[in-house]
Amino acid sequence: MPTLNLQVAASADDAEQGGATVLLTGVYLRWYQGDTCHGGFRFVPGASIPIGSTIISATFSYRYTHTDFDILTATVWAEDTAGPLTFATDDNNISTRIPTAATAAIADTNVGTDWCALDVTSIIQELATSYTVTAIAIIVYDATSDAARWVTYDGSAANCPKLDIEYNPPAGGVPRHADYYRHRRIN
Repeated sequence: MPTLNLQVAASADDAEQGGATVLLTGVYLRWYQGDTCHGGFRFVPGASIPIGSTIISATFSYRYTHTDFDILTATVWAEDTAGPLTFATDDNNISTRIPTAATAAIADTNVGTDWCALDVTSIIQELATSYTVTAIAIIVYDATSDAARWVTYDGSAANCPKLDIEYNPPAGGVPRHADYYRHRRIN
């Protein structure tokens, strides 16, 4: 069974959006009281996940920068596409990306600065059911005015968010209907 151990690997592969403004180079991604924020994290596997694969497990991991900023209630989804682009400073570049129907919830309170892990198996399965996945963009949205800071690539490449996936490729290769289905989703 293939295993992917991915980590944000470039400055433009994690980003913060507060209001409409997108920032690419902060040493941490922040959620502050009185502000809504989207965080975006893009992962590029060395090999594609074939359409029709069964996702055994998928875990999104992240670290808070400080114990004074480790409270977050947020909704997590992925951009609903086979290969999302890197983030850009265009207004609303994170919030306007098309979300998966599957979501996960973060409900962290005083969790400290060790790694936190969130099960995103259903989100990654939705992508693998629809596409041959060449990149994955995880989006985190907080509208609850929490106080949180996550480590980013520019803050510490070794401690920025990770995505670990175990999957089984489809038996017998890519399903015959995959090209038809992929064409129908795009059009």
